Amino acid sequence: AKISDFDWSVTFYVDNLFDKYAFVSTRAHQGYQGIGDIEINRTDLQRGYGHFLLRPRTVGVTFSYQFEM
Repeated sequence: AKISDFDWSVTFYVDNLFDKYAFVSTRAHQGYQGIGDIEINRTDLQRGYGHFLLRPRTVGVTFSYQFEM
């Protein structure tokens, strides 16, 4: 929501309103990294696979003012 008047404005925002826990992408692939057959002595393979998550709920407000020159 944005409220403004001549030289100033205030914007309120909410990202991820319901704070959904979701994957947005994946780093590598389980089969490619050897995760399907985890070897006890190869912990480096276990760390090669992962997910990137959606940012948590973010709420904010921005203020702006247009100065005349």
